[in-house]
Amino acid sequence: MSALRPAGAILAVMALLATAGCIGFVLGEEPLVYEANNATVAEEDRAGFDLVDEQLLEQNQTINRSGINRTISVTSYAGIYTKNETINTDEQRLASVAVVSTPVVDVFERPVNPIGNMTGRDMLEFLTNQTEDSQFEASGELEEVPPDQVGPRTQDVTVLGKQTDIAVYRTTQDVEGRTVELRLYVTRVRHGDDYVVLFGGHSMLHPAEGYTVVDLMRSVEHDDED
Repeated sequence: MSALRPAGAILAVMALLATAGCIGFVLGEEPLVYEANNATVAEEDRAGFDLVDEQLLEQNQTINRSGINRTISVTSYAGIYTKNETINTDEQRLASVAVVSTPVVDVFERPVNPIGNMTGRDMLEFLTNQTEDSQFEASGELEEVPPDQVGPRTQDVTVLGKQTDIAVYRTTQDVEGRTVELRLYVTRVRHGDDYVVLFGGHSMLHPAEGYTVVDLMRSVEHDDED
């Protein structure tokens, strides 16, 4: 039995970026081009996780005002890492992590990518409200878990050389006729000219996987040079 399904996770993450792509009106003649640098986890640091899917979202938006057209081109990246085990030829999903990089998008020296202002709950609620194929589909409400009840350390965690807090939420998912508790993890770090956003999840059928999710988040690499 797999309590976390990867099939639609990339679509949900990319839909989040597309929704966040309403970056407002800017005057000018030449296109404004923003492309994130991909964020990844080196193979030797994956600790049992496999990279199972990666995609990019290229979004172009043309706005006309007062007879002036301006095109904004934004490219973001997302990758899904999953950890599985096989028992009696039946493959089970233990944990999954989505790694997303998206440009800050500075216009007139003002960051306008809405992801920079979203809370962890905002981002997770978007994901958990996606289609039934979404990896992070949930049937229950999101409830934040106090750090001392999580297990792994989630406060002042070093990601990409910066201290950040990983927010953890509990919810439920209906899996093959039974209700399973899920733990969902989210954090965001600004690194160079990009936001790197990390989503993780595992069922409480495998509570120790919280440690592997946090370890994978700590191992993310991102080139902040063009």
